[in-house]
Amino acid sequence: MKIENQIYTVKTYNQLAETEWRNDCRNWNSGKGGFPNLSMYIYEQNYGHVLRYDGGSKWFKTKTEAIKEQEKRNNINLKNL
Repeated sequence: MKIENQIYTVKTYNQLAETEWRNDCRNWNSGKGGFPNLSMYIYEQNYGHVLRYDGGSKWFKTKTEAIKEQEKRNNINLKNL
């Protein structure tokens, strides 16, 4: 799943992350290391928003906070062009 700089509700993000986890479990090979752990893919909170960006994700209590971080990341990316 390649999602960059997008905001999701926690519920939607967790559904997408669970799909990614299931795919990783199907493709898992014992020679590659430990079995994928679902807790490393999802957020346990049942409220809030998640900003998914290149290289990770971050949970926010409000969508406004997530939007501010998204704008900050967009400005940094534009400066690096």
